[in-house]
Amino acid sequence: MVQLEMLTDTPSANIVRQMRTILLSAVLVLAFLFLTRSFSQSNSYNFVTLNVDFPSFHDDLFGCAATDLNDYRVIVGGCNDLSQNSDFRGYLYDGRRFREIDFHHVDTGPRGGGANQGLLIARSVYQSRPFQSLGSTKQIVSGVNPQGINNQEHLTGWYFDLGGTRLHGFLKRNGDVLALTVPNSQLLTEAVGINEFDQVVGDYRGQDGAFHGFRYAEGNYVSFDFPSAPDTGASGINNRGQIVGCYSLCSHGFLSDPTFSTFTTIDIPGALATQARDINDLGQIIGVYSTDNITAHGFLYDAQGFRSIDAPGAFITTPFGINNQGQIVGYFVIQKSPSVFEHHAFLVTR
Repeated sequence: MVQLEMLTDTPSANIVRQMRTILLSAVLVLAFLFLTRSFSQSNSYNFVTLNVDFPSFHDDLFGCAATDLNDYRVIVGGCNDLSQNSDFRGYLYDGRRFREIDFHHVDTGPRGGGANQGLLIARSVYQSRPFQSLGSTKQIVSGVNPQGINNQEHLTGWYFDLGGTRLHGFLKRNGDVLALTVPNSQLLTEAVGINEFDQVVGDYRGQDGAFHGFRYAEGNYVSFDFPSAPDTGASGINNRGQIVGCYSLCSHGFLSDPTFSTFTTIDIPGALATQARDINDLGQIIGVYSTDNITAHGFLYDAQGFRSIDAPGAFITTPFGINNQGQIVGYFVIQKSPSVFEHHAFLVTR
């Protein structure tokens, strides 16, 4: 989940700390209009806790989350590791073992979308602006944070460059890792969702200081905003090209068509805030909502309306990804004592 309100021009230490809180989700503050759709609690979900364990004798993992899964139930996600100075460690889980997702260099050349690539502005949203080339080189990487996976096991997510001063997106196809940095972006580009055509969506901070959504495909970027919103972030895209995300400090969810000509607001009835996270080819949308400033609940939205998704005993449940079988991954938080909280990655089946 992308919390746009937390990302500001701060020293690198603050940026790193803020980015690590993204997986903990949901400072949700704005009230808004409610949709008149059905909403029901559902206890028909089977929660499976994923006990992340890298093949290492030096793991001290915490804050684990599952961020996406494909139709073959291959899951990606990540944890922090106390034994490695709390650095973030990404993983891939195929149902048998956990494999670390890590790389040390990325290609920022033309194939990587960093140099001489076009920034196209969705003209139904706002007008075009020029951009500068970012150059072409190999870049040293730290803090790999995987966010999306497709059926070819192509991955997307983000990483910090050496020194932790700038956040970049990436597209990993087998052994080829391409940097995704929106031209003229300031400090960060977050790549989040991916479909079978290697179309990637996410958000970036523009020269105006605001966050904008983007779609990347075959070396070109399209930037877009929810109409009249102060900021926009995209997080999921299906094979039909439909995109979901959030806007206005991530207090409202949205659904966009592939041409960005139609935007639909997604608001949970009675909630303080709603964030849409992912969408599958059936049009099922998952995300998170809050009715107060403490708890967070997952939701599934489809033709039947809204259904709540809550892990047993958890006060925070945050779904991140859904596949075409309706299986869902995310993380939940259980409070064991006034000062002890447990964070777990989960897989949900029905």
